[in-house]
Amino acid sequence: LIIEGITFKKISAEEWLKGQEEMKSLPETEENGVMFLPPVKESGCVEGWDNGILDDVPDARSYHTAIWTGTEMIIWGGSNSGYLNTGGRYNPSTDSWLLTSTGTDVPVARYSHTAVWTGTEMLIWGGLAYGNTFMNDGGRYNPNSDSWTPISTWDNCPSARMYHVSIWTGTEMIVWGGYSVENIYNSGGRYNPASDTWQETSTGTNCPSARNKPSAIWTGSEMIIWGGYVGAGPLNSGGKYNPSTNTWIATSTGINCPSTRSYHTAVWTGTEMLIWGGGIYSSGNYYYFNNGGRYNPTSDSWSSISTGINVPPERSSHTAVWTGSVMIVWGGYNGAYLNTGGKYDPSSDSWISTSTGENCPSVRGYHTAVWTGTSKAMCVSPNSLWSDAVVWLRWARMSSSCSTRSRAWRGPTT
Repeated sequence: LIIEGITFKKISAEEWLKGQEEMKSLPETEENGVMFLPPVKESGCVEGWDNGILDDVPDARSYHTAIWTGTEMIIWGGSNSGYLNTGGRYNPSTDSWLLTSTGTDVPVARYSHTAVWTGTEMLIWGGLAYGNTFMNDGGRYNPNSDSWTPISTWDNCPSARMYHVSIWTGTEMIVWGGYSVENIYNSGGRYNPASDTWQETSTGTNCPSARNKPSAIWTGSEMIIWGGYVGAGPLNSGGKYNPSTNTWIATSTGINCPSTRSYHTAVWTGTEMLIWGGGIYSSGNYYYFNNGGRYNPTSDSWSSISTGINVPPERSSHTAVWTGSVMIVWGGYNGAYLNTGGKYDPSSDSWISTSTGENCPSVRGYHTAVWTGTSKAMCVSPNSLWSDAVVWLRWARMSSSCSTRSRAWRGPTT
């Protein structure tokens, strides 16, 4: 991987103007203040694409986390020929990055951790650090002050782990599942940042069996865990956890329940959990899926998701976001990395393919994606509208040998 770096010596405006043989005066302006610049001469590297400001772009990485603050996407941690404790804040309104602090109390470098947004802070927890050290600590990042505060590891803090899940309830971060060298877990904890304290999650009646790489969503009152992997193979069971009663209810494995899998995705629509994609490892071979299911927690029932016209090819390690009306699936791996995807509309049980045309990112998996919640569309080419589904890359390959660099992309509008 080669990251292009360019350094320009700062000179005065007078010195710069003297060197411009073709510029005899400053550009003219109209009364409304619009400035007209002369055309730029074509030279140097012209292939590939550049999506705006590249100042402070974080290093390329995978197995990192990403959250949406309401105005910015914050990515942190991950792996790139070593573990990282760096990150960046991407603002789609200005198409610009700011690096996150690596100063006092920044968590140690790690990957396969989890992150949630509280409304004021990003909470990082768990993961794997150097020396194959499993972590049960983390940090609270405040983007307003660009500062970190440690997360308590005192009473009831879950044991160290990676490949777990976490969600934000509105008052607490719930951590569950995962594995370490010693164990695969069906335990977890509820972290309250207001008091910097932990409470254990129940492992009693109807608690799902131990697993890593499950999916998790928050309904507004319950966390729903589904799927994942144990040593004996993948799972298609799950559970609904109610933090107000600290109790579990098992999810149905009956009619239309998706087959066993891990490395799938899950989104919450407001009434249903949508499970899609993923894979299994069996008899020395990997198998990938392009199917899924719609789970209704009120009726504890499943409905199938269409595998008809325009359904994306099978994959795992992709991303999925809910826009408010459709689920957008993108990227992933099925023996080769992908840059295809689809928009699934549960109201019509139908798919529309995402564009692979101009400005579509190159193939990748283990990336991250967030939905910004805005309905504003941005025109990036004469015949293409793209809205604010932001994908941050693991890596990106330019179409020429000019450079390889990380960048952000705004995905297909609904």
